[in-house]
Amino acid sequence: MNNNAEIRVFDAVTGLFVVSVQTDWRSASFSFLLPTGRYTFEADSNRLRVQNLLFYRAPYVSAPILVDQDLTVPMLLTNEESGTIEIAAIMPCSIVNQSDLYRPPFIDFAEATITLADGTRISRYVVETFGQMTRSDPQPVNGGCEVTYFMNMSPGSYDISLGMPGWENVEWKAVELSNGTIKRLSHHFREWDRKLVWKGRFEDRLISSKPFYTSINIIAPNLKNFYYGSYDPTDRGNFEIAYRREWMIELVFSPANGGLYARQRFQFDGRDHPSVLLLDRIIDGNSIDDGLLRIHGNGDREHRYNILFLAEGYTSETEPFDDRNRNRLWDGYSWIDENADGIVNDHYAQIGYPTYSPALNTDNPFYANEAFDDINGDGYHNAGEASEFHDNARDFMLSLLGSDFWYEHEDAFNAYVLFEPSAQAGFDITLPDGRQSVVRDTRYDANLRLPRRTMELNRTLATQRALTALPDVDLVVVLVNQTTNPYARGNMARTQPGVMVWPSGLHRRWMNDMGPSHEMGHFVAALCDEYSEYEGVHPLHGAPTTECPNVGFKPDPSEVPWRGWLAPDSPRPNRSLDGMLGVFEGAHYYSGGAYRPSFESTMRNLHPFFHAPSRAALEEALHLRTGTRHSVDDGERCQRTPINAVHARHGC
Repeated sequence: MNNNAEIRVFDAVTGLFVVSVQTDWRSASFSFLLPTGRYTFEADSNRLRVQNLLFYRAPYVSAPILVDQDLTVPMLLTNEESGTIEIAAIMPCSIVNQSDLYRPPFIDFAEATITLADGTRISRYVVETFGQMTRSDPQPVNGGCEVTYFMNMSPGSYDISLGMPGWENVEWKAVELSNGTIKRLSHHFREWDRKLVWKGRFEDRLISSKPFYTSINIIAPNLKNFYYGSYDPTDRGNFEIAYRREWMIELVFSPANGGLYARQRFQFDGRDHPSVLLLDRIIDGNSIDDGLLRIHGNGDREHRYNILFLAEGYTSETEPFDDRNRNRLWDGYSWIDENADGIVNDHYAQIGYPTYSPALNTDNPFYANEAFDDINGDGYHNAGEASEFHDNARDFMLSLLGSDFWYEHEDAFNAYVLFEPSAQAGFDITLPDGRQSVVRDTRYDANLRLPRRTMELNRTLATQRALTALPDVDLVVVLVNQTTNPYARGNMARTQPGVMVWPSGLHRRWMNDMGPSHEMGHFVAALCDEYSEYEGVHPLHGAPTTECPNVGFKPDPSEVPWRGWLAPDSPRPNRSLDGMLGVFEGAHYYSGGAYRPSFESTMRNLHPFFHAPSRAALEEALHLRTGTRHSVDDGERCQRTPINAVHARHGC
């Protein structure tokens, strides 16, 4: 059988779901404890390969098996017969062929949604850029250019929906596919039917006389996040974006001469969207507030979450160097010998503009680095790290307040920065056997612990310093300066005040991820992680309670913490991939025995959106802390809840 499958166990008498577990990908084996009884076993290799799904196979279901002692259950999945579905899309040639440096070919944004005719399963396919659907090159035909999309499917009856940016989806019902056959479908997407296009103009009251740049990201439910295009500053702010319903579009604003601008996101769900966008900074400037630099908020601490950024591993040194190319920057590569073997094959980072690329595994791959005076002995060229820290703090706020829920609640926060240097740049690294491969002299003893790559530090010391500087602090964010990117993980301690450790540095701008949003979910509403990191069944499987509003250990929809959101006929567990709320297998670090409310979410895989139960918990937590509702569009919150959610309990 496929080595990567999900095994589900059902009570053979009642048919009720009991538990699930993921097989070991190396051996296809699985194991769990069951009370004596009769069970059926289901093996499904589809759900675990959503991003690379080529065709659907019905799960193998065993006959009822008596379990009264240790036994081995043989599992063989059904055969892999398949046919091919071709969809010929005819479109205006001017649209099909549009491609430049910033816009990939339009035809790469096609999406097919496949549903079994009985409605039991939904799968999504996108073009080969994302690995699931192949296409032909455009061919001229009467009335336009034809592009054919090919999908390998298992035999069966399917409902198929094809989406192209700018047009409403086209649907075919009950498409029959046999083994070894080709089923061809066709549709003409005409220019006058292309109505899903957002046209507008950017205006900027801060630097209206200067050009600026805007990058555009498409965040689709199944595509995660991909780059779409860029605004041409010579066009004086006019833009045109083709979209599909359920997409989210993210605009990232930055002036041509540098500076920080907010990200804005727009959900395309049938509402009208503004024709003029005013570009405002989330960061309104700097204010001195009781001796601290305030970078966000109005200073009212009683009714706000007060965040204080502390610096860890940032130095105040400005080390002289041999500026051979006279560009006033140190040019070279920084390296961390993570495993302490003396071989340059670990993490390195480009600093400035070196004139060569390092060849790893040579005696001295960094021979062309510009020489510098290493005053503090950290092996890293130190310069401008105070400014770097301030930029990183602002970028953190931009990333947080430019994402989903927090964008609507930016008024709920004050943010302050306090720069105090460390003696050396970076952090310690501790190997799995306890040895330290890197040691740095830093203010809060930051340490990267392998193999889980969690960043640790002296939280007590950081908390004491924060309380001294800002007695009203709610959250301490310790930014840890990275001299290279060792893929360190940020983390959150839900104490009072809370302490978040966040890797930063490296001259990185626009922290374009959901990490700050994810960690803030832990802190504000005690949301738990929904991802699966460990094999097997969660030790708390069957426990009646949970500390998290978004994780349960019983699969019964009437016993999960979000039961008030579910319709009475919700399945257990839910297996659809369509964005519905339900009871989904895998959460709280385990692939089995723990359950979450949606297939994807910010707490699952850094998806751009919190699901509805998490949003409700965040809303309530903000209200309890601040005494007021900070949402700027509370009424629209209800419009974005899934269609199967029960709204009455939540004021919708």
